[in-house]
Amino acid sequence: MRLLTNVTSLLSLNAVLDNNTSTNLSSNAEISLYSPRIPLNDTVYAKVREVLVDSTSATFREFQVTSTIGPTTNPELLLDVRLLFSSGIGTMYVEMTGIWGVWALPRYSVQPWPAGNNVLPSRIGMDIVFADELIKNAGYVGPYEAVDVKWPKGLPLGKEQPYYCFVMEGNRPDFVYVGVNNQRVMTHLPRVGETVDDDGSTTT
Repeated sequence: MRLLTNVTSLLSLNAVLDNNTSTNLSSNAEISLYSPRIPLNDTVYAKVREVLVDSTSATFREFQVTSTIGPTTNPELLLDVRLLFSSGIGTMYVEMTGIWGVWALPRYSVQPWPAGNNVLPSRIGMDIVFADELIKNAGYVGPYEAVDVKWPKGLPLGKEQPYYCFVMEGNRPDFVYVGVNNQRVMTHLPRVGETVDDDGSTTT
């Protein structure tokens, strides 16, 4: 019986991920982001925890998911996943291979990590499938090229949280943000000292 078969709850999924995060995983054709057996945030969490154990100098900063076939309205097709860590004075990248849940060895760059990002929690409480539902419910139904997950610095009180950033294709807006904690959908992230009303630039 393959690993992750007949997983009946998120707790049992976490137990499986704790024991083994890379054995007997199915291909992308068989397991997608929509599968309740292995959601993106749990897949990322398992790998981030492993990296942080192996690389004590690493700090989780951002992760990115991209469509392998171009702009899409379906998060199931965002199968190209990359994790970014600050490590020393440079940046460490960990990328998923063509097999869902199987990761390549880390790559290092002397380029500095994104200084505008806070430390990202290892586990993101909201999965990308739900974030996609929120932007569609808010009226943003157009295709997107990629989604970044990060916690920007310089946000005003009450908006300090990680965000899903959908990089939209075609018509404006260019970006649609979803707050992981408050579930608000916005087209602009205000900065400290900036006044932004919740109409026009944000949508509930």
